[in-house]
Amino acid sequence: MAIVRFSKFSPGGNDTVFLYGPPSGLATKALDILGGEQAGFVDPGARRLEMAAGEFCVNASRAFGALLDLDHDEASGSARRYRISVSGWESAVDLEVAGKMPEWQVCAHLDLPPCAPEKLDNCHSLVRLQGISHLLYFDSEFRFESLDAFKDEAERKRSRFGLECEAALGIIHCLPLGEGEYRIIPYIVVPALGTAMIEGCCGSASLALGLHLRKIGHKGNFVFRQPKSSLQVKLEESGAGLRASISGPVTFMLRGEMNSGIS
Repeated sequence: MAIVRFSKFSPGGNDTVFLYGPPSGLATKALDILGGEQAGFVDPGARRLEMAAGEFCVNASRAFGALLDLDHDEASGSARRYRISVSGWESAVDLEVAGKMPEWQVCAHLDLPPCAPEKLDNCHSLVRLQGISHLLYFDSEFRFESLDAFKDEAERKRSRFGLECEAALGIIHCLPLGEGEYRIIPYIVVPALGTAMIEGCCGSASLALGLHLRKIGHKGNFVFRQPKSSLQVKLEESGAGLRASISGPVTFMLRGEMNSGIS
């Protein structure tokens, strides 16, 4: 039987399994065995990350920065920098990594193509990023009796706005806490992988909310509190257009080998 190397990281509670090698059909099996919210295939030498369904993921990108930094023995005052390519995203992603095994702070820098949020009604906004879309809906409180009721409402919204065919979609419940600060609950659906769940933390949802807030006049840095951690988002003009920075913690969980079941 073929043996496959793996590692597992938690970027802010968004548990991510990495398999070493070219993309294959092993992602679902790996998640079943190892647990996690998402999976991707990595080539550290080429600094390439391919998510299991070809989607784009900010948090997996940040976790890949920690993986590339595993052999850095000493924490230093200056961050290490890595440039990677990621499925679903056309341009390179620049990472700044500080800390050391098993805890890092990783910031992903993205040059953004045009992706203006679309206002659907007074409570809903749709942001189509490369590699994933997010439906943001805004409320002043969490009105659901249970997480199952929350998921059911998210699926109703997915149907109501005709988003069933999206390759990767977040339905994001957004509650304002103060100037530039929100609590968000991200429900993420990736049909090709068969996953639909409330995630502990979502980086692309944070980016989508930052873009929405910027469009309606908010400036500066944002803090988005999520079920398991918080992420900071900064949006600023650069020579090439709009540049986003999304930063937060990444924790090493485990690494090893698994039987692929393939002879």
